[in-house]
Amino acid sequence: VFLGLGGTTMESRVSESQFIRIRPTAASAAILAYLGDLGEGGMFVRTRRLLVPGTLLEVDCNVVFQDQPFVVRCAAKVAWVAQDETDSAMAPGFGVQLIDPPVDVVTLLKQIVCSRQQAVQ
Repeated sequence: VFLGLGGTTMESRVSESQFIRIRPTAASAAILAYLGDLGEGGMFVRTRRLLVPGTLLEVDCNVVFQDQPFVVRCAAKVAWVAQDETDSAMAPGFGVQLIDPPVDVVTLLKQIVCSRQQAVQ
């Protein structure tokens, strides 16, 4: 666990490098962006198309765990925005908080984080 912007508590995160599709709920088209990291409750989306904190989204990405591909698809909201490297080393982009993710998604993300942290130790 570590502190994020504004001193808010965030869960552990691990690097993830792949494409993610995000669609603001008020938009008809999805945005293709790049995933920077993920945790059990959210992720960092790398993109120059910055959204306003509080924007509701649908996120859709593929993750691999134990050589098995999984699709993570759920509702989310923009939690914070990183405009440049003073905000985050992964900038530009924004942090996304998952909204009521299904139990299987939370379990999968926890397993991914734990296994990658153990592999680093």
